[in-house]
Amino acid sequence: MNICILAGRLAADPKIFPTKEGGNVLKMKLITRLYWSVKDKEEKVAGVPITVFNVSDALLPYLKKGKRIGVVGVVRSSRFERNDAVVYSTDVVANKGGIKLM
Repeated sequence: MNICILAGRLAADPKIFPTKEGGNVLKMKLITRLYWSVKDKEEKVAGVPITVFNVSDALLPYLKKGKRIGVVGVVRSSRFERNDAVVYSTDVVANKGGIKLM
């Protein structure tokens, strides 16, 4: 089963792109905590790329840098070429119901 549940804060304001079908695609980066060491008092964080299809227009004003959200989606890996080099990327893909304000 491919399911991913994340909670964190938005690293920046999301970027919105229109689709040919009249919907939209939202791209953002979610900052999540990996672990916290009591001994070292060190916090590790990761920036997870998130892609959301057909986001509700009512939700867009609330998705701002620093906002805490939850994401439910699937992990997707892709391969493409850039400048004659093969590039691999991994992101979390959610649909319009996969974003929760916290």
